[in-house]
Amino acid sequence: MLWNAFPWHSFDPRRGLLRQSDAPTSLSKPPVCRYFTLSSIYFPCEEIVAPWQRRLPSQLKELNIEFHRVRHPASGGARLFRKGIGTVVKEVS
Repeated sequence: MLWNAFPWHSFDPRRGLLRQSDAPTSLSKPPVCRYFTLSSIYFPCEEIVAPWQRRLPSQLKELNIEFHRVRHPASGGARLFRKGIGTVVKEVS
């Protein structure tokens, strides 16, 4: 199951939608926690892959969720993303 872990960008009435880097981590942690709680019931999985970002891996560590970290495919990272996914597949096979 693929899922974007940070669709909840903060909204400031004065500035409008804030960029991900501007949004406090505390705003995304409750939905991330809820997602993993619900997904473990409805979509149980054995492995979680977190694209390299500042927020998601740190949130998963704080929630004591084990994961594989790979390069995010955006901004020229597609080759490293594919390599990282290949490595995860080999590790868990």
